[in-house]
Amino acid sequence: MPHHRGAALRLAVKHDPFTSWGVSADGKFVAVSDGRDTVLWDVSDRGAPHRHGPPLKHPRGEKPAGTAFNRGGNLLAVGYYSGEVILWDLTGRDRPKLFNSAETIIAGTYNRVSVVAVSDDGKTLASSGEANQRLYLWDASAERPTLLGSLNPLDDSSSPSPGRQDFVSALAFSPGGKTLASGNR
Repeated sequence: MPHHRGAALRLAVKHDPFTSWGVSADGKFVAVSDGRDTVLWDVSDRGAPHRHGPPLKHPRGEKPAGTAFNRGGNLLAVGYYSGEVILWDLTGRDRPKLFNSAETIIAGTYNRVSVVAVSDDGKTLASSGEANQRLYLWDASAERPTLLGSLNPLDDSSSPSPGRQDFVSALAFSPGGKTLASGNR
C-alpha cells in the first residue's frame, strides 16, 4: 500500500486506554505506552505495521505515562507514574536496552511524569508531571544523568484565573535544541 499524506494508521494496542505515544522524526517508528508497557511499532510499511522488539518494561513494573524520541530516533525517553524517567537506547532496535546503565533511571520529580522531550542530540531531557507545576531539565549525556535545574513556567501572577491548578501538558525542543516550548492546561 503506498503511503498517502494524511492517511490514517491503526495499531492494535493491547490495553486501553493508551497513555502516550511518540513518533520518530523519520516517521518509521511509533512508541505507544498503554499503561502497562511501552511498545515500539515499525510503521515504515503503512499497510502492515508490526511490533518491533519486546515491550520496554520498567525494572520494577511501574506504569508508563509519557514518551518522546530524540530527533535521531536512537533514544527514547519514557516517563512513569512513579516520577521516574528511563532513557532507552534504540541503536539496536531489535534489542532496546537501558541507555548506558540502570543509572539512567532519573528520579526526583516526586510526581507522575506525563510529558517528556529529548533534544536532537539526546544530551538534554525535559520532563514534567501533573502533581506539581515544575518543569525539570536534565543533562542526559553523562553516565549518570544530573538535574540542571527546574522552573515553573506557569508562574504568572497576572493570570486571569488566580489559584487555577494548571500543569505542563506538552513539551518540545526546537531543531538544534536551543529553545524549549511548553504548553499547559
